[in-house]
Order: sequence, then structure tokens, then C-alpha cells
Amino acid sequence: ETEALNSNTSLVNNSDNNLYYEFSRQNNSNTNSIYIQRIYKCSSYAVNSTNNYKGQYTSSNVDNNDYLNFIEYQWYFSFNNNYGNVVLVNNVERTENSVEATIINAKIEDYSDCNTVSITENHYDLDLISRQITEYEITLDSFSAKVVNNAIELCS
Repeated sequence: ETEALNSNTSLVNNSDNNLYYEFSRQNNSNTNSIYIQRIYKCSSYAVNSTNNYKGQYTSSNVDNNDYLNFIEYQWYFSFNNNYGNVVLVNNVERTENSVEATIINAKIEDYSDCNTVSITENHYDLDLISRQITEYEITLDSFSAKVVNNAIELCS
């Protein structure tokens, strides 16, 4: 898929900030399609993940939106192997000593006839003194559903 993306697209922009390098590619046959690829800078994060401890955010400047973008990127690609899950809502809040990024997401728990869908809220707290990131998760709802005649029905 990467080769197909690169051979059918042209690089139209590149930029970077304190967290990542970003490359924008435009589809050669459909100029309205833009693909964005990001590569995070290793200098902003030290991986030491155990249990609820997710590592250390080492960037010297902690911008709320940069932190939220970083957490969402990590959520998708490394923390929990969230392939196939979807972010419904994200938020970031700051106090004097911490920044908390919250991701509300939906995930399929089971791929049987009736799939169990869980709505969870993941919190990633950054201690501004130690720079440690800790995580906790709250299950907000869970239900079972299936597809019948191209419509979704709740399972009994």
C-alpha cells in the first residue's frame, strides 16, 4: 500500500514542529485527495511502558494541542495496538501540575455473529514535574450488535 501511495502521489508540502515531521502528498489522479504522513521525533518521548506507566514526555515545551496530537498518534500506533478502533471524541485539560488528554473511542471486542462494541474513555495524564505519562481506562458502555440485511440490529 505504501508503494502504491508513493507512486500515485506527489509530495506537495513538508513541515515540522517540536513533535514531528509532516509530509503532505496529493493524489495524481484526484487532486482533491491529500494524504498526510507524520514521523514523530524520538527526542520528545522516552519509551518505558509498564502497566499504566506509558513513558516519559521529554519535550521541553508542553503545548496542550501538541500533547493531545501526540497522545492520539501514540494511541493509534503504539500504546494499545488500536488498529480498527475509532476515536469518537478527544479533549485536553490542563491544571497547574498536569495535562490530561482524554480519548473516547469505540472498539469491537468480538468478531462473532454478534459483535460486542465497547465505548471506552482513555485518560493519559502527564505529570508536568516528572514528565511521566500514566493511563487509566473507563468503560462507558458496551452492547452487542449484528448486521442484518445491510442494517445494524442490537442482539438480544
